[in-house]
Amino acid sequence: MTEIISWLIVAAFVVSLTWAILMAGVGWNNSLSDNNGFRQTQTAITSYYLRDGGPFLSYETPVLGRPWSLPFEFPLYQWTVALASAVFKTPLNQTGRFISVLFFYLSLAMVWWWLSELNITPMHRLVFLSLILVSPEYVFWSRTFMIESTALFFAASYLVFACRYARNRSFLALFLGGICAVLGALVKPSTLAGFMIVAALIYAWISHNQGANLKKAFPQHFVSFLVFICLPVLVAWAWTRYADEIKSLNVIGAYTTSRVLKEWNFGSLAQRFSANTRKIFFFRIIPDLLGSSGILLVPLFGICFARHRWFPFLACMVGFLSVFLTFTNLHVLHDYYTYANGFFLIAASSWCVVGLLEQKKWQYLGLVIFFVMMLASIKGYYNRYYTVQKNNVSHLDNTVHAIRHMARPHEIIVVFGQDWSSELPYYSERRALMWPAWMPQDMDSPEMNEALSRLGNIRVGALAVCNRAQTDSRLIDRATDVLKLVATPKYEDDVCSVYTPLPNR
Repeated sequence: MTEIISWLIVAAFVVSLTWAILMAGVGWNNSLSDNNGFRQTQTAITSYYLRDGGPFLSYETPVLGRPWSLPFEFPLYQWTVALASAVFKTPLNQTGRFISVLFFYLSLAMVWWWLSELNITPMHRLVFLSLILVSPEYVFWSRTFMIESTALFFAASYLVFACRYARNRSFLALFLGGICAVLGALVKPSTLAGFMIVAALIYAWISHNQGANLKKAFPQHFVSFLVFICLPVLVAWAWTRYADEIKSLNVIGAYTTSRVLKEWNFGSLAQRFSANTRKIFFFRIIPDLLGSSGILLVPLFGICFARHRWFPFLACMVGFLSVFLTFTNLHVLHDYYTYANGFFLIAASSWCVVGLLEQKKWQYLGLVIFFVMMLASIKGYYNRYYTVQKNNVSHLDNTVHAIRHMARPHEIIVVFGQDWSSELPYYSERRALMWPAWMPQDMDSPEMNEALSRLGNIRVGALAVCNRAQTDSRLIDRATDVLKLVATPKYEDDVCSVYTPLPNR
């Protein structure tokens, strides 16, 4: 590689790193409702109650009434945020964002180490890191109050140690890889899934290149299979079963168990091949990762001249596509799910660029493709996420202020018209009984009676009705009667109406 190309790659990395850090600070003090406030506040409210001394394993997400526990993922990220906020006396929102960004940059360190295990030169590793740093998906979601970057860090660490063990059969790599596999499976199994597939492919590739006798190496392969594959699968299954048992104790939570949400998580066979899925894949998912759909053709063109990198390119493409085809519905519905496997599409593109840079006659073509991809990603970020990130979403501010003024901290709020989003409970710092539209819309239903009876002597401090046009007026009238509230709202705006208890109650 010529010296000028080396300097240009270093300069590109410095620019990418500086720009990514600056963009992470955009909207740093804004609300958590800029994009997918439902999920961000669900994570944040867990950290809020962990910081206040709530239970760890059966952690509280107090939005669906009593019992308050509603565990999904293992709360490692939430607990880390709660601990950091308590120790350093920092605001919870900003602490959550900082921890998320921190795990993202630790993930980049793991990517660097992974590439070193594959004997990629330090200069070429900067290509991978630069394209991840400028990816719209990772610029935006790495600074949200979510578990995505934590899961990515442990999954990437797992990949590093799996490759290290394949290369030198180090017991330390096996041990550390097993720990990272377990933690990755606990934090988010769907993120680890793609890394397990790529780890298996690269493990087999390294073992094949070493030319080891399969019969003699069988015990080591079997042990690695148990630690790197069986162990995280078993742990994820055990945690899911435990979480389902806890959720089943809640009237509404019983509808959020893994068995009930099976089709929600995986989607249907027809969905995988539907026109809508293809549209989302090519016009949302790929642009979120690379800036635009068309830019994907550039590295695909480049790999034709870098065929010595076909295997890692294909392995990364398999890792990317397999996760999308497994958790199709989640990827279709939630743009942040691409964070889990999008790394592999960027890595596949990077293999194309590096494959060209490694050949003297194609170096400048590789450099041009590299810069084109960087510019496309930066442009894509400004087109897709910058405005969302910059604007401070505040449509619930007045309702939150009203609730905090009307309901005492120890009282709960009942909410219609917000599904079971944690936004109102989190911002108002009040426990809640959210009543989703998919539950019976009847105050006299057995489910509602059971949910209200489980509140015991906890007083309902307010009823919030949002999206009132979509809420049956008879339900509201009956709710004010059953809950002993004033029949007319104490506060009302275009978003929500808030009802308060009768004066003599």
